[in-house]
Amino acid sequence: MSTREQASNDEPAEKRARDSSDPQENTLTEEFLDRSKSEQGSSVNEEGRRRSLRIQKIMEEKRMQQAEEERKTQEELARQAEEARKVEQARLSEKFVKAVKNATSAEKKAKSAEERAKIVVGVAEIANKTVAKADETAAKADEQAKKIFEEAKKAQIEAKKAQIEAKNAKKNAMKAEKDAKKAKRELAKAKMKAERARVKARDAGMAAKKARAKATKASDKAKKIEEKKISLEKESKQLNNTSNQGTEVRNTEANVEETVVAGNTRQPVSTASVAVPQAARAANVEQPSTSSVFRPAEWNPPERRMRIITDRLFYFSSARIINFVIDDVEFTIHEY
Repeated sequence: MSTREQASNDEPAEKRARDSSDPQENTLTEEFLDRSKSEQGSSVNEEGRRRSLRIQKIMEEKRMQQAEEERKTQEELARQAEEARKVEQARLSEKFVKAVKNATSAEKKAKSAEERAKIVVGVAEIANKTVAKADETAAKADEQAKKIFEEAKKAQIEAKKAQIEAKNAKKNAMKAEKDAKKAKRELAKAKMKAERARVKARDAGMAAKKARAKATKASDKAKKIEEKKISLEKESKQLNNTSNQGTEVRNTEANVEETVVAGNTRQPVSTASVAVPQAARAANVEQPSTSSVFRPAEWNPPERRMRIITDRLFYFSSARIINFVIDDVEFTIHEY
């Protein structure tokens, strides 16, 4: 193959169509190329539109997943804060109950020690009186005095012990009171912590509600995008069907126009009768039958004996063909 032949083969189809010697062939070729270009452009636009819709759908799904994860995290934090608050409150309540019990026990011990001290003091007073009487009667009852003195000493020792126990009981009571006050302060702090935890839990719940609302909004948006995608696909199918119908009708018109130009006045009737079912099949329309001339009355009732078949009215270039039926008789009108 020479260089000139290869260059001629590489030339565009449009230029070769323009260089053709037959004008009618050039016209048909240009129409075919324009139509193929428009169909390719529409298919490219449709593919881009579908691709952008798929990308948007993927992004919306990712946003929904992120919102769902954030909502779950917020709910888990709120649950943990609520559990920690409950545990802390239970521990402090138990500690406060123990402190109250200890304070009550210390108070009881202090009261018992005080009563014992009073008894010992009374015994000591009696002993002192007895000692005084014994001193007065010492001469008479030395042995008894010694015994009483020893008992008095013992009573004094017991009194001192009782006083020491009373002091210790007071110290324990004061310590228990301090522990109770400290427990009250800790309980107040625990209540403040519990209140803060409750506020945090409420904030976490509000954040979870917001995340749930965002997820719902993202879901609604994804549904709208899906509906828009479906409507675009339906429009694309309708456009493709319309394009196919237009192609068949143009081919039929070309055939009839060539028949009329040839001068055969009876030929357009048969051509139209062939073209109409083709157009009806392209448009998915039920075509009534006009093949028979006479029909029985029961096949064609009176209300249908006078009818104009509107879909049998065509304009082919300068020719117009009208088919209609009157009393089971089919008539054809040619107008040029």
